[in-house]
Amino acid sequence: MKSSIIKKDIIYDDSCPVCRTAVEKIRRKNKTGSFNYIPSSHNLPEKISHLIPSDMPDKTVIVISEGKVYTESEALSKILKELGGIYSVFGFFINFPIIKTVSNWLYRRISVNRHALSHYFHKNSETF
Repeated sequence: MKSSIIKKDIIYDDSCPVCRTAVEKIRRKNKTGSFNYIPSSHNLPEKISHLIPSDMPDKTVIVISEGKVYTESEALSKILKELGGIYSVFGFFINFPIIKTVSNWLYRRISVNRHALSHYFHKNSETF
C-alpha cells in the first residue's frame, strides 16, 4: 500500500541569502519530501495565492498546510515538526505561550534586518 504525503508549501524570500540558506538546510534535512518550496518573487500557484492576505508582510516565511496559512513561529513550528527527531521537539516547545511570544518578537527583528544580517554572515562566512 502506497502512503500519500500531504505536502506543505513554504513560501520564502528568494532575494534574501539568509532565507535561501535556511531553505537549503530544510531541503537537506527533509527526508520525506513533504515540502514544496516556492520563492515569493514568482507568481504563486492559483491554489494558494487566494489564501494569502494582500497585506501579508513580505518579510515572513509562510507555510500553507491543508488550506491553512501559518507565519512566524507557527510556520517555524510546522517546519521543525515535519523534519522530525530533535527538530520536532523544538517545534513542539515553540508553541508554548511565552516561548511563542519571544520567538515571534525575535523572528520579526531578524526578518526586518535579514538583508543586513546576510551581508554580515557573508562577510564573516569563514567564521561560521
